[in-house]
Amino acid sequence: MKKSKKLVLAGLSLLAITGLLALAGCKHEVDTSSGGGQPATQSENNSPQQPTGYKRGETLLETVDIGGKKYDKTKMVVAAGAATTATGGVFGGGVTLQPFALGAYEVTQELYAAVTGGEATQRDLPQSSVSWHQAAAFCNLLTEKTLGTAAAVYYSDAEYKAAYTMADAAEGKAAYRDSSRKGYRLPDESEWEFAARGGNQADSTSWDSRYSGGTEAAAVMVFGAEAAAPVGSKAANSLGLHDMSGNLFEWCGDEAEGGRVLRGGSYAGDVEDNLLEYGGVAGASYKHSTAGFRLCRSL
Repeated sequence: MKKSKKLVLAGLSLLAITGLLALAGCKHEVDTSSGGGQPATQSENNSPQQPTGYKRGETLLETVDIGGKKYDKTKMVVAAGAATTATGGVFGGGVTLQPFALGAYEVTQELYAAVTGGEATQRDLPQSSVSWHQAAAFCNLLTEKTLGTAAAVYYSDAEYKAAYTMADAAEGKAAYRDSSRKGYRLPDESEWEFAARGGNQADSTSWDSRYSGGTEAAAVMVFGAEAAAPVGSKAANSLGLHDMSGNLFEWCGDEAEGGRVLRGGSYAGDVEDNLLEYGGVAGASYKHSTAGFRLCRSL
């Protein structure tokens, strides 16, 4: 991993990533199939393959229904409707992403409480102070409540027999990912990067922007603040995704030297701290008010 510029935000120490995705020098805890973020064998000039029937920017899901109650701020957007290769810049010689959808918003306190049985103090605030382990377990819980246990992505054993639980997360157990499953999960860093840049490399205005959604920091991200803002407070990027820059750092699925990858910057950072190309690494049990997560699903 190529690293530079140490970020220290409200007690959170991260190393910025420039020039290469963490993917280039890191590994997933378990990688069992052609899930998102596999290195490309050749450049396809971002040409789509293997259509899924979904189109980039299409809404996969508008709301989530749990126990007969619908929850908003849970919209899922198709970021890649077909296998797509991104090249150059942080993607180096090429990274091919399989079809996937990403949450339009960071996971809210309301949804987190509904799934885990807790209480939300602020309905539309993003859920923070969640470890990587807890985020993975939450993905499984939401999957079980909405799609069924068979779709769960994370397991507490390498044979994928026991779904990863909050109890496992509390003990800091390793989570094994079965990439063949279609349930909720954390995005690979390459997927996060691709979506944050708008999911269309041909659109240089969006793709090469300093921040996700544009060049005007105040319009697209929460920064230099005392606390996080309600999700969606700022303008979305060209895919319709909010808060990909600023508000909360977001856990990615990737394992890196020293822990797990975080991307996106936070409310506590300044405009330079939250540049789109920056990210960092923290231990999988790390929790902080500047760190949360966003949902992803393979298509």
